[in-house]
Amino acid sequence: EVISRDFFQNLPQGGDVYIICRTLLNWDDHDALRIINNCREAMHNNATLLIIDFFAPEKDHFQYKMATLSDINLLNCINSAIRTKNEWQQLVSQEKFCLNHIYITPENIEPRTHIPMIILELSPKN
Repeated sequence: EVISRDFFQNLPQGGDVYIICRTLLNWDDHDALRIINNCREAMHNNATLLIIDFFAPEKDHFQYKMATLSDINLLNCINSAIRTKNEWQQLVSQEKFCLNHIYITPENIEPRTHIPMIILELSPKN
């Protein structure tokens, strides 16, 4: 069963997997943590949280320029930014989760995204 809700409100309790997809880049760290922690409040200890979003690659990555342009656009339009891999790790490790794995889209993925994607797999801290 798939259920969508306002992530600033109470979320459905007891799901096996919670997914936040291409959402947190629109929020500063404070509000992103509110969203993540709202998920934790709804989750049982064996559930998984997947965060799927864009990330800013290193300067030698072939999509670095496009990511930088998008980052400037986000900052200008909504006072947000595309986080780096390290910034994502720091964000999710601040609170109530353990970071189990990070998946990065390979450069040869089709269809190609204009900015690389990151998937963070988290489990609740007990």
